[in-house]
Amino acid sequence: MSVGIYAIKNKIDGNVYIGQSHNIERRFIDHKHRLNHNFHANRYLQSAWNEYGAENFDFIIIQNCADDDLTAAEQYWIDEYGGIESTQIYNLKDADSIGSHCIETRDRISESLRQMYLIHPCKNLGRNHSDETRKKMSESRKGLKHSEETKRKISESNKGKVIPRAQCELLSKLRTGAIMSDETKHKISESSKGRMVSDITRNKLSAAKIGKTVTDVAKAKISKKNTKYRVIQRNVQTGTVLNVFDSPIEAAVWLIDNGYCDKSKESCRNTLYSTKTHRAKHHNAYGFNWEYIQKDLTAEEFNALTLI
Repeated sequence: MSVGIYAIKNKIDGNVYIGQSHNIERRFIDHKHRLNHNFHANRYLQSAWNEYGAENFDFIIIQNCADDDLTAAEQYWIDEYGGIESTQIYNLKDADSIGSHCIETRDRISESLRQMYLIHPCKNLGRNHSDETRKKMSESRKGLKHSEETKRKISESNKGKVIPRAQCELLSKLRTGAIMSDETKHKISESSKGRMVSDITRNKLSAAKIGKTVTDVAKAKISKKNTKYRVIQRNVQTGTVLNVFDSPIEAAVWLIDNGYCDKSKESCRNTLYSTKTHRAKHHNAYGFNWEYIQKDLTAEEFNALTLI
């Protein structure tokens, strides 16, 4: 068992891959296995292996050294070949590099792992758990809470991460049509109570919207949604119909003009919108009951709803 620095050398163009190991012989076996099955993490080395063939690569021990000297020795040999920026070397990182890989390197690793699982599938890949198993898994996790230290680490690791557009579209597709239970809605409501958005978050949200324009398709959807209902204004005590408006914004303008609302028409309209989301048939705002009815109702249906 050799401890030290090794090289995988291309006999054709002289390019090398430099590495360190506490068991070089075992490391050579691992490299060959990955290269032969086309899922090596280093895409440049894998590409050269595929092009020139295994017979055109030498696996060489170039220096034996103590454990404590491995990193320094590996960096020495990387520098001997011009460093990671050189076209003579397959290495993507310096020997002492710490932290996350760059986006390109992460993509290479991700692709190599994907290829590996195609050749050696995980035994649980594509497996569907039974309802009973899912229930047991759910029960086993109930009551588990992350420590504050773990929460902090998770938060730090997620900072700056950008979800790929393809993943966003997949999540959106999975959530489309999903209906939350009353219990889930209640939990979300309770968890949000008293939550304050920091100034930093407000600034980020504001900055994210700068320069954004609404597409014509989105405008058409918003317009259709906002003009789908008539708004009925009723007397709180008697339920008598006082006015029928063609849209919430029209009702908001009436409230402002008649002194019932001293806010902007958008703010007033949003308050009226909130009355539509509750379950009761009639809802109070600005001293009146409000009801939303669809515009596509027949005259008979409309008269039946507004007749008191």
